[in-house]
Amino acid sequence: MLEKRSSGFMFLGTSWAITLLLTVLVFFRFSPLMLADKWFLRFMIRTVSPHKTAFFNIVAFIGSPLVSIALMLLIAIIVYLRRQTMMSAFIITILISGNVLLEIVKFAVHRARPATKLIADTGFSFPSGHVFDTTLLVMIVGGLIWFYISNPHIKIPLEIFLVLWVVVVTLSRLYLQVHYPSDVLGGCLYGISWWESVRRFFVSRLAKRPELNFGRKL
Repeated sequence: MLEKRSSGFMFLGTSWAITLLLTVLVFFRFSPLMLADKWFLRFMIRTVSPHKTAFFNIVAFIGSPLVSIALMLLIAIIVYLRRQTMMSAFIITILISGNVLLEIVKFAVHRARPATKLIADTGFSFPSGHVFDTTLLVMIVGGLIWFYISNPHIKIPLEIFLVLWVVVVTLSRLYLQVHYPSDVLGGCLYGISWWESVRRFFVSRLAKRPELNFGRKL
């Protein structure tokens, strides 16, 4: 038990260390990272075609913060109606606090979007809101699947689909040139780190309820 708890905190600490390191590098506009970001976008723009642009526009809409937040709220309502009040509270907490954190980081880093963007988009670039909220949504849905579905023939394909969805949303932001690679990486890292932080807080301090453990014993 103690070994599992220790490894869990090691994962959380490592996740936050990498997340904060990336944030510092972007904040100070670390030259090698900035050059790598721009090189990757120059590579991506060579692949542009009308069909791909239309496809990734649809992906960007489905994976938008508005849609992801709406789905998370819907899940929170459903689990509340099923009398899983702590689960609902967990989802609402991570949704609200996570997006507040996102806006604080965006404003603090103050990074402009790429000048080569293919579509109109507003706000600061780091970290990606699309990827952040998609990551939160996928972590929540993935946790529910892992806890409530025991059949591996159903569970594993669903989990793989969720991971692929994050990848596709990430690619859409890069293809549309509205984010740099470090932006989408930051969105994913912040999503994972914040989800795990809030989950651990609920499990260890408030609830100690099995449904918040998402299939992993602490």
